[in-house]
Order: sequence, then C-alpha cells, then structure tokens
Amino acid sequence: LILNLYAKWEAKWSWKFDTEKKKALRIMGPGPMDDYKTGKAPWYKDAKTINTIYIEDDVTHIGNYAFQYLKLVTSDITIPTSVKSIGCCAFSCLSSQVLNISIATTAESQLDSLDQNAFVSAKAHIDLSKSALLKKIGKDAFSKTQGDVTLPASIDTIAPNAFSNFKGSHVYIPVPDGKILTLNGIGYSGEITNGKADIASYLFPKYPKMKNSTAIKFKIVNPYD
Repeated sequence: LILNLYAKWEAKWSWKFDTEKKKALRIMGPGPMDDYKTGKAPWYKDAKTINTIYIEDDVTHIGNYAFQYLKLVTSDITIPTSVKSIGCCAFSCLSSQVLNISIATTAESQLDSLDQNAFVSAKAHIDLSKSALLKKIGKDAFSKTQGDVTLPASIDTIAPNAFSNFKGSHVYIPVPDGKILTLNGIGYSGEITNGKADIASYLFPKYPKMKNSTAIKFKIVNPYD
C-alpha cells in the first residue's frame, strides 16, 4: 500500500508597506484579517509613519484593532465590497484630521456585520450607504466619532449608545415610507429631509422636537425594560 501525502496550501491574507519609508500600508487577501488586541497589530510599531491605508478587493474581514491609533493617516479609505465584517475598534482613534471612509461601488457590498466600537473616536466622515446587507449597528460603534455618518436603508436596529458622545454634525439613514427602525436606546429626535432620517440628536443631551414630514414610523425600544 503506497500512501501519497499532499500538503494542502491555502492562500491567506497578508500585508506590506508600498514604500521604503513605510508610509503606505497595504492589506491583501484572500480571506479575513487576523484579530488583534489594542496596540498589537504588526504594523503598530510604525504607526508614526503610516499615512495611507489600502485594503484590496479580496479581503473579507477587517480585524479587531487593525488600524487603531494610526493618527497620521490623511488619505481617504475605501472598504472593498468583499469585506463581510468590521471588527471591534478596527478604525478607532484613526487620524488626526477628518478624512472619508466609504464602501467601494465596484460590486454589491457583502458587509453584514459591524462590531462594537468599530469607529469609536475616529476622525472621519463614514459612508456605509452601499452596504445593503447591514442590518444592525453594534454598541458604541460610532461613539465619539468626529465626522458625519451615513447608514444604509437596510438598518433596522441600532444598539445602545451607538452614537454616544457623537462629535459629528449629522447621522443619516435613508428610511423608506412605513419602515420601522428600532433604536435600542433612550431618546430619539431628528427630522426627515430628502428621504433621510437625521438622528444627530439620538442619545444626545438635548432632544429637539422631531419634525414628521413623511409617514415614517419609528419604534423606540428601551433596553433597560
């Protein structure tokens, strides 16, 4: 009996710097990035030189704490449509100036999971409007975020404190007529403008009177009941 043994090689994600000065960080697939603890990503020791982040099309998961504390990033970031999940604190405390983070439009976005604290304290305008599979926003996902946030119409649940201490000016959700949006927190206010629900005051200290300009229903859920 002769046994033929074959080692199965499986392609995995990787990363590199595009320049010798380690300014451009490139994340390559295929597959999911590893998850890290705070300050433990392998490029963290070069955080003071990185000013650009590229994420290639076949990456499927952005790891926990992947880009935390990359304060010198100034270039806009495009999340490829292949990404299915964004981990805890993946973009937390990102940049020292407001940049743009958005979903690519090259194909249908696969993003369906946004973990807690994903963008906490990030300085960025964040546009996830092309993420048609995303239904829930995790706890503190945009806490202390310094920039406007646009969410997809598919959202039906916003976790407690998702926008606590929000530092931007607006949070937009396209809301079709008759849609029920579950806000798992205490307090909601905003206005309907151009088909978008502005919830900039959701869970904020002040609650301006809501202006109901369309027949849109909002279901308010107290998580402490």
